[in-house]
Amino acid sequence: MEQNDYRRGKKPNVFFGLQKRYFGFKFGVFTFDTSVLIASMLGLLVLLHWILRKQLEVRRS
Repeated sequence: MEQNDYRRGKKPNVFFGLQKRYFGFKFGVFTFDTSVLIASMLGLLVLLHWILRKQLEVRRS
């Protein structure tokens, strides 16, 4: 995929920038993407741990 969008003329293409703005803060694309991947992986591991602990509970009745 080409990084230059010929339809936009001289305006910069916002999808291929080095930095992004979220909630008024500037983030590097690599830093932001890496933190999102790590946070989602940790969240899913915690969820998996919770589900497996719930399945291994001894039922008292």
